[in-house]
Amino acid sequence: MTGRISGTGNLRGRPYSRLKPHGNVTHGESRTATEYKSWVKMLARCYNQNYTRYAYWGGRGIGVSDRWRHDYQAFLSDMGRKPTKAH
Repeated sequence: MTGRISGTGNLRGRPYSRLKPHGNVTHGESRTATEYKSWVKMLARCYNQNYTRYAYWGGRGIGVSDRWRHDYQAFLSDMGRKPTKAH
């Protein structure tokens, strides 16, 4: 991933619905799903050196397992849905 995700959920002004960090979506979910947004931001924190919080995550050597890094469905299967919108 390149660029910077802002607190409003945009990558250089592009909404999540236009993000394609891993090619075409094959998980059958909207890119606007809150779990998908969490996954994208997690990857940005760990691997995008231009992300504002990178120094606290990837910059300290924190990464994501290969299973989660390359497979949103694996992340969702392991973590499950957020219980409420407040989470």
